[in-house]
Amino acid sequence: MNNITGVLLTGGKSSRYKTDKAFARYYNEPFYQKAIQLIKPLTDHIYVVKRLEQQITVESAKISVITDIDQYKGAGPLAGIYSAMQKATSEWFLVLPVDTPLMKESILSEIIKCRSIDCEAVIPRVNDQLQPLVGLYHARAMQVIQQQLKTNKRSMHQLLAKLAVKYVDFPSEEGVFFANINTEEDYKRYLKD
Repeated sequence: MNNITGVLLTGGKSSRYKTDKAFARYYNEPFYQKAIQLIKPLTDHIYVVKRLEQQITVESAKISVITDIDQYKGAGPLAGIYSAMQKATSEWFLVLPVDTPLMKESILSEIIKCRSIDCEAVIPRVNDQLQPLVGLYHARAMQVIQQQLKTNKRSMHQLLAKLAVKYVDFPSEEGVFFANINTEEDYKRYLKD
């Protein structure tokens, strides 16, 4: 198919949101289920990377629910991406955080369309702001990610500085689709009329 594995990051601590964001609802559907439905048509398999105590279960041959590998448990998004990469043999990994419920399939398709053999990541940019958690990463990036984790450099921006990255610019009016729902105020602002 596409030789793309989906990586859905649901394991954040939701510290600024009073409950687990993965289970926040938009159009009466939990964020994590909405995100799965979004990336399902674009990927061959999806790894939902959760915290140990998160009660996320999905019954599908195309979806696996995993936790960070023990060595990097709780080490942020890089640990989640690396843990999924350890499980799959895909060439590309489409990463999506659980807290972007407004994301559209057309944006992800555009990112996928921009992949090429000479890059290790395809990252969207809106108003000069990078969106590294909504991105496409080549399997070659796995060793760099591991090195970052080993040296406790967990920043996605530090990772991008070490990869051959193709940036895809989106118009400012599409910035809303990248909105992270980090607080209840964000929820009210973006998801309530």
